[in-house]
Amino acid sequence: FYQFGWNVLGVDLSKDAIDNANNNFEKLKKEKKSLNNFNFIKKDMLQWLENVENEQFDAIIFPNIIEYLTEKEIEIAQKNNCEFLSLGKNILRLETDVICAISRVD
Repeated sequence: FYQFGWNVLGVDLSKDAIDNANNNFEKLKKEKKSLNNFNFIKKDMLQWLENVENEQFDAIIFPNIIEYLTEKEIEIAQKNNCEFLSLGKNILRLETDVICAISRVD
């Protein structure tokens, strides 16, 4: 989504994954001369969802993670997602390893 002009926020527990994502996105930003932003946070996804405030996103991408959550954790994730999604309320599940929240660059 970043290469199509979206701002991206990624959340992952792995410092290595965050470092790799920052390196890859920095290269992409230079190659494409992108004006949009990216940020990656080292944190548990559910903790991030429970504590995020004053944020609005056009879409939330749940990667290959839902099957590892308990029913209660899925309820927490769904409840918190709807609170800070923009009107479109797009929740996507992809086969990757990082949760991303994205928003359009105006």
